[in-house]
Amino acid sequence: MAGAPTTTALARRFAVDVDTAWPSGPPVWARLYGMTDFKPMVKPTNKATSDYETEGNAGNQKVMQETSVEVTYLRKLDAAGAPMDAHEAIRKAVPLFDDDGTVHLRWYDRTGAPEAYEFYGIPAAEPAATGVEDLDGLKVSFADVGRGAIPITNPIA
Repeated sequence: MAGAPTTTALARRFAVDVDTAWPSGPPVWARLYGMTDFKPMVKPTNKATSDYETEGNAGNQKVMQETSVEVTYLRKLDAAGAPMDAHEAIRKAVPLFDDDGTVHLRWYDRTGAPEAYEFYGIPAAEPAATGVEDLDGLKVSFADVGRGAIPITNPIA
């Protein structure tokens, strides 16, 4: 039998990449640098299964699920002062529709552990901080287009 756990995984173990070629070609992955918060979420839709035979115990069954991703990041500039490729791909997609208004992304455990997913999401963006002393950050929520989080092989495994 294994002993008690000795360490706790860190929340910052995840990396997010954005496909900067989407939707026109094969994936070209660019790291989303500057992440300060990352929340992949799965919300089930349950329907009651209770009937006369459940004898007072309510029952439920999952019939659908909604996946979403929320990322907050600081806007980073490269050495020439230009925005990072992943940041630009998200910014450009926000006001568009259909595939052009969708962002293809993937996230994975930076330690090489097997947790890794691919996702297609519709971005909604808002400033993360707006005070005079704040850094320029963006909070982006990605709504699922209906494919869910697709398990993939960790690209750095």
